[in-house]
Amino acid sequence: MQKVILFGLTEPEADIVRDSGLQCEWAVYDIYQDVIAHYADLTIINPAALDEEGKTALVGFYREIDPIEEKVILVAEDENFSGLSFVETIEDLFEYPDSVPLILMKKLKETRRDVDYSRRIMLAIRILRLISLNPGITTRQLTEKVEGISCRSVKRYIRSLQAAGILIDYEDKGWICQMDPREIF
Repeated sequence: MQKVILFGLTEPEADIVRDSGLQCEWAVYDIYQDVIAHYADLTIINPAALDEEGKTALVGFYREIDPIEEKVILVAEDENFSGLSFVETIEDLFEYPDSVPLILMKKLKETRRDVDYSRRIMLAIRILRLISLNPGITTRQLTEKVEGISCRSVKRYIRSLQAAGILIDYEDKGWICQMDPREIF
């Protein structure tokens, strides 16, 4: 279940978000440290509710981890947050309450897509590493070591790595990588 953090919203604004009909875990925080300490797929922030210390800390934290898969919506313009790739200002978010569910669904879908993309890259790197460390490893052995994907998916990841120019070959019933993975990255 995706998690949405609400910070600094009025009670009616928070109700509009929570009553959007989306199946999410909702967290309402009034201390900026909670926003930093907890991961969420989407965070909706009223920057006017942050004091200078809170803005400095939150913006510093976001700049340190940019880019991330999380999406952040500001309900008011704040120049401190400019330049962050995952922060978007929607000043009229609550002006049209009926559009809030669609906006939230879109942002949560973007988050899911970004997380899925990161997961795929991680799996490709893991398969490459396993082949490099275990010359002659079979497709079935790779499938067992990389739980949650099929033999067919393992082959698809290997084909993608080969298309990217990584020298992976199938010899003597097993996969070998003819490059040192440290040279690839």
